[in-house]
Amino acid sequence: MDPQIIATEECRIRAFNRSENYLNIIANLEQGVTKLKVSFRFIKRERGGWHPFLYAMSVDVCKFFDGSFKNPLTTIIYDYLVAYTNLNHSCPYLVFRTII
Repeated sequence: MDPQIIATEECRIRAFNRSENYLNIIANLEQGVTKLKVSFRFIKRERGGWHPFLYAMSVDVCKFFDGSFKNPLTTIIYDYLVAYTNLNHSCPYLVFRTII
């Protein structure tokens, strides 16, 4: 992430127990954003290391929120995250604090 555009205050994965983890991301937008792309992949630990598991994809957040990008996996992930974030509208994103 470019620190001139976004300042990450916290980005942490915490282990709750052997099977559950928590992800905290707190970031401040330093400039307005008109294009936003998020890449993610699922990984799992096996044979002493982290390995890709099932999915690796990139999502254009602007297209997702304006309804032109439909994918069941991204919809499921967003439905889970919507209660915990203020990232909830289409582009442009103005300067503000984002909590994911």
